[in-house]
Amino acid sequence: MKLAFVCSNYGSIQDGIGHYCSKIVAKVKEIYPAFTVEVFTGNTVGRGKTSLIISLTMTAALFRTGISVISGRTNCVIIEYPFYEWNPIVLIAIWFNKVALWLCSGKLIISLHEYKRANFLRQCMIRHIVSISDIIFATEPQDIAGLVHHKKIVYQRYIPSNIEPVVKSFEQRFKPNSFCYFGLISKAKAFEEMLKGWKKFNSKRIYELHVCTSSDYVYLIEDMIKYNVSVHLKCNEREVSDILSMCEFGILPIMPFVSTNNATLKAMLLHGCIPIGKIDPRCDDFAKLFIEMESYHPDEFALAITKAVSLPHQVKEDLRVQGTAYAKNFTLEKTCQKIIENISEVCYENSASK
Repeated sequence: MKLAFVCSNYGSIQDGIGHYCSKIVAKVKEIYPAFTVEVFTGNTVGRGKTSLIISLTMTAALFRTGISVISGRTNCVIIEYPFYEWNPIVLIAIWFNKVALWLCSGKLIISLHEYKRANFLRQCMIRHIVSISDIIFATEPQDIAGLVHHKKIVYQRYIPSNIEPVVKSFEQRFKPNSFCYFGLISKAKAFEEMLKGWKKFNSKRIYELHVCTSSDYVYLIEDMIKYNVSVHLKCNEREVSDILSMCEFGILPIMPFVSTNNATLKAMLLHGCIPIGKIDPRCDDFAKLFIEMESYHPDEFALAITKAVSLPHQVKEDLRVQGTAYAKNFTLEKTCQKIIENISEVCYENSASK
């Protein structure tokens, strides 16, 4: 099999999809050494909104991918989408790959990481990309059910944690009643509501909240320092692991709710953090691992955090053990093997039918 992975910001911890892609590629090369694997990417981290709209970085990367197909170096193109940039001109380059793959009997594969939380422009682009793809991997297949023709091949892709814990033992590092937020700050997160709730909860400044992010929204946090909010900007994997390992609880203000297939959630669970957030209503059995919220109103954040610090020691230990055991079911190796197995099924069936 000759694979080409396409993503923005390959290997960058500041782009969760690019970071995930680098982990999967490394695992494919490890498990399937006979495969040919290429990566086509571009760096768009740190650019402003206007630049991201007009950027041609990923359009150029996809044209390079198409040339790889035409030259015979690639027969399966896997696009990890959405990209960090938004320019819809990228669709021309995707069509170039579609035609090249059709001529060479290859497969165009979309690996879709989100749809419902994407803005209108992204959703329009996703609908089009899905319509011309041969295979679709989706984090939440039910979210795109209305977009997919009945003949389309759709697989669920389980997302592992991108960050493995450095310290393996819980007892080695806890700061009791410490909290963390890890991830980008965007409209897809109830981040400001979380800060308002924290301010209300920690008015006596007893507890600590560690914000680990690559986003340039520090102005939101500047007046929160007096409430023991620490900001850790653009950390590497080791630094993120150290911060997560230090904290007892992890706050996940993901809108509209936290899915069981969320990489940040898996990272927190693997590091022994007890998650706080609003849970996907389709995942009732998952509630036992969470300190659950009814909404993302600041008062609800304050209430949930108060509940967290009030838990008996044994209850917290049980939640930690159960959460870590759950997260260990979703490893990079398992995800990688399932992806290759699904692609092979389709390619083999098509070859056999000819």
